Order: sequence, then structure tokens, then C-alpha cells
Amino acid sequence: MMKLHYRKEQNHRWAENLAAAKKAFEKGDFEIFYRGNIEAPFPYPGMKIMGAFWVAENMEMHERLTIHSDVLPLKNEAENERLSTLYYGWFMDDFKKLSAADALFDEDSVATLVSLASTGELDHFDWESSIASLQSRSESGETQPELLNDWFFFCARFILSYAHNLIRQGVRCALYVKENGQDALEKAIRPTVEYFSWKINRIFFNEAMPKTGFSDLSDVISLGSYGMLSDQAVGKGFETKRGDVTEKRSILSTCQLYGFIDSVATFMGLEHGATSAAYCPFCVGHGRTTMHFVVPPDRTVRYSLETGLGYGGNECTFLLSTTPGDDDERCNEATAKIFGDEPLSYQKEE
Repeated sequence: MMKLHYRKEQNHRWAENLAAAKKAFEKGDFEIFYRGNIEAPFPYPGMKIMGAFWVAENMEMHERLTIHSDVLPLKNEAENERLSTLYYGWFMDDFKKLSAADALFDEDSVATLVSLASTGELDHFDWESSIASLQSRSESGETQPELLNDWFFFCARFILSYAHNLIRQGVRCALYVKENGQDALEKAIRPTVEYFSWKINRIFFNEAMPKTGFSDLSDVISLGSYGMLSDQAVGKGFETKRGDVTEKRSILSTCQLYGFIDSVATFMGLEHGATSAAYCPFCVGHGRTTMHFVVPPDRTVRYSLETGLGYGGNECTFLLSTTPGDDDERCNEATAKIFGDEPLSYQKEE
């Protein structure tokens, strides 16, 4: 069995997805390669969705890291840099092994990616034009191997970039807990959750989606519904009714945030879950603001986390409860928060 530093099921679904893409391409299933097949035993979302998802995820991780850097000051920033570099190197080792196992990238491509990572230039290019070109080439029927290689290289730049951001978050959070304790971490993060939850939707709807070609409503719905398959195993959700209350449960069997940030915490000698307060509340908050926007105004909304990997659960179970009712105020507020120009801010805990 291949020995990896990070948890394969939580941190390396990218490799399984790229392997599924390669298999479809080599079989001549170019439509599946591009648009995916979520009904397959391994639900593969397709390159169109995965490319856009990893761009958006990278934007999100930059935002999370910016907040962490602001509210989680450290006494020893040099140690933060040292450990971040070390643990990112471990991820790069995993990347090389998994790439070689399924021949996902040739040696020259891996060397170029490593070089871009070392100089911090992975996501510093005209990616908007690049993804538009890739989509156009796929939709025009191109079948040359260069198309697969170019899609893979594009996605790898963002996979490696957002992994770097997550590892840096994990190191900062773990060092902050070591210096100040878990209660201090929770206290520092709490005031930023609502800010992040609206800010990331503002980024997704106004920047990530349109710049990756997802402006058509059906495309936006597809990205929202299936994008997470790029990096997470999604369990079968279900719906129940209790009187007027409709309960919908969405299940994530894996979580890349938990995988990276909790792995780093354990690398540094902390117990599982010691840094969960730095990421689980952001996920719940993001889900809540999204539901406030997408659920029609003739329903009232409650959104919560029932079980979480970061809190010792076997999966993440999100509960959306709705009841009949007039909730125009919620929809109007959500629309204004996401598409308006109202400044978003938070107050740091003293």
C-alpha cells in the first residue's frame, strides 16, 4: 500500500477524479470527460465543473487564510513559516506519488508545477482566458491528448495552491492553540463567521462563477450541486416531513478542510478536533447564507450542523429546516448582501 503523509480519503480525491477523467478520455468518452457522470459507481463531475470548482475553492482558501492571519497573531512567525513549508513539502510528496501511480502528469509537468509552487506563482496567470479556451476546445470537439494535459495542468495549479493555503491555515491555527488554548481560538474566530459567510458568497456569485463561464442558471445549479464531488465524497441526502416542517439533510462523507487542518494539528502533537473551531463554523455559516439566498421567500429557513467530522462524527450532516411563511425580508437581505455594495466587516475580539 502506498504510504502517504495526508489522509487519502480526505485530501486526495483530486487524484481519483483525474484518474476517472483520464480513463474516460482514453476510452473516447469525451462528453463524459468534459461533463462528467455522477451516476457512475465513482461519481465523476467532469472537467468543466472541476476546473471551475478548484478556481472557486482557491479563492475561498485565500479568504480564509486572510482572516486567520488577521485574527490569529502568533508569537513566532518564523516557526509558522518553517512548519508551513515542511508540511506543504509533504503534500507535494503525496502529489508526486499519486501522479506517478496513475500517470496523471509527466515528469516535465511535475517539475514545472513544483517550480511554480516554490515561487508562489501557481495561480498568478490569466486563468480566466485559460479556462475559457479549455471549455471552448472541449465544446468544439477537440480530441487530441494535449487537451487532457492542458486541463490537468490547469486544475493542478489550483489544487496545489489551495492545498498550500489550507496547510498554512492549519499551521497557524495549531500554533495559536498551543500558545493560547482552544477556547481562545473559538473566541477569535466567532466574530468573523458572518462576515466570511457573506463575503465568500459575494466572491462566488460575482467573481468565481461568471469568470469561469458559469453564468447560465443551469450551469450555476450544476456547479452548486456537483462541484463538491471534485474534492469530497458526498453521501446520499434525504428529506423528511414533520407537520409543516420539511427537513432536508445533506451529507459529506469526507471534508478537505478537516483533512488538511486536522492532519496538521496532529502532525504538531495536538489531539483530533483541537482546531475545528477555525473551519467548521465557516462551513455552517456559508451554507446558511447560501440557503438564505436560494430558498424561495414563501418558506422560513433554519440551517445547522447535526454531526461533523471536525467534532468527532463519522460524517458531516447539514440540516435545512423550512416551514411555510412569508420571508421576503430574508431574501431581500441576502440579495443585498451578495450583490450590493454594502461594506462587509467584522470586529476582532480584544
